[in-house]
Amino acid sequence: MKLSNVIYCGDNLEWMRKMPDEFVDLVYADPPFFSNKHYEVIWHDGAEIRSFEDRWQGGVHHYIEWMRMRCELMHRLLKPHGVLYLHCDWHASHYLKVMLDDLFGQSSFLNEIVWWYENKPQDARKKILPRDYDTILVYAKTYGGQFYAPQYVPTVRPRKQNKVIKVDGRRVSARDENGNVIYEFRDKKMLGSVWPIPYLNPVAKERLGYPTQKPRALLRRIIETSSAKGALVLDPFCGCGTSIIAAQELGRE
Repeated sequence: MKLSNVIYCGDNLEWMRKMPDEFVDLVYADPPFFSNKHYEVIWHDGAEIRSFEDRWQGGVHHYIEWMRMRCELMHRLLKPHGVLYLHCDWHASHYLKVMLDDLFGQSSFLNEIVWWYENKPQDARKKILPRDYDTILVYAKTYGGQFYAPQYVPTVRPRKQNKVIKVDGRRVSARDENGNVIYEFRDKKMLGSVWPIPYLNPVAKERLGYPTQKPRALLRRIIETSSAKGALVLDPFCGCGTSIIAAQELGRE
């Protein structure tokens, strides 16, 4: 079977069973969230209605077993330096974390990324702490051997600052009693585990009408962080193909 630049349609469990061991550099999985909702939208040009179910008659334990079978295959397909990003939310993230700890090993857990969609409209009917983020669980196939390319984001500076001085060509704002620099201005900082990336609003140019579509900026950041040029990216729950577009734009397979 062809193993790069191809879309396979059908049950990902059956397709992944046919794939060889350890040939994928990065897996991004955006499965159903155990939301117990029925999603239905008019697709893109209005000519077609798309729908899918995220309902689980057997409850969360049935859902986790359904996910475990697929995550076992993702683990098998990853190269030793490969990384899994599993996208989820509050409905089952804690159950999925325990399942992945068991499958990958607790030491292979790298981080829990918080995708904060700061621009998503809040439901005024929800009076207590409205939810405004998703969770992305990150696991390495082999802890310590995974590919990692640090990403940098602009530094947010306060509006009011003390007088800026320079020491050895560096802009600084404070020194201790001995004259040592204790705070230095920087134009950028290393990306942490909270990612403020805007939610796709209904009129966004890249929106296709898929009900759970993720922004391309999110996928680009994941792919750039955990894969090199020419790497092979697998998305077992392909949705409307955002990961495919991002991978192609970044020179991945």
